[in-house]
Amino acid sequence: MIFNYFSNCFTLEQTKKRFNELIKQFHSDLNGGDDSETKLIILEYKEKLKRLDGSKNDKFTYFYNETIENILIDKIKSLFSLKMKNVKIGLVGFFIWVEGLETKNFKDDLKNMGLRYSVKNKAWYFTKNYKPIYNKNIKLQDIKNIYGYQEIKENHTTKENNNNNLITN
Repeated sequence: MIFNYFSNCFTLEQTKKRFNELIKQFHSDLNGGDDSETKLIILEYKEKLKRLDGSKNDKFTYFYNETIENILIDKIKSLFSLKMKNVKIGLVGFFIWVEGLETKNFKDDLKNMGLRYSVKNKAWYFTKNYKPIYNKNIKLQDIKNIYGYQEIKENHTTKENNNNNLITN
């Protein structure tokens, strides 16, 4: 299988960042994306993650877990479909964090999607079968610093971009 969506990605961080960019570009609920293209991207993403199994950076060793990765992919796609504005969505390990005052408007949706609210951090989070190994009193910024953080940003089109290609800010 050769699609080359991730050919320039050599680390877990690069791969996850590229995946987020591609999903925002091709997801069917966003900007008229294409489901068949999204499926190919997800397939190649999973293969790339399998090849990165056991890779290390200065903070941790990555171990591929297909079940958890599938759950996170589906959850991110569901969060995109809510079309929340002024909200930050990010990955910290196997956790998805959703931050922003506008989340109040989506409280019931987020609960129904299995997200929990952290009063201490004033943010929603999702994880599947993982319990936090950090002190519950630790701030979200400290968690991000310890485990790494990949923000998933919205793409925007500009007037200068006549082809309606997406640009990541």
